[in-house]
Amino acid sequence: MKQNQGLGRSTTTTTVREPVQPKPDDDLYAVAMLKVAMEMKRSNSKGFEEIFEDTLLALGVDRKAFRGYLSRHLDRLVNTAKKRGY
Repeated sequence: MKQNQGLGRSTTTTTVREPVQPKPDDDLYAVAMLKVAMEMKRSNSKGFEEIFEDTLLALGVDRKAFRGYLSRHLDRLVNTAKKRGY
């Protein structure tokens, strides 16, 4: 009597979750926010928009993408500013 030795394979799906890493642009946006803040403290002759535009240009940051980043993090930014007395 022959036994049927099946060649069936069992497959197991394993989900490996990678830790959430900040997007590379997030680091650049954080630097841009810091640079804007430092320039605002330093320069009385320039207005915010001029400082903002100059900073984005100097760092090669896309204006629309950066404004999106700011809007997503605005609550956090405002809370930090309030805690520091601004």
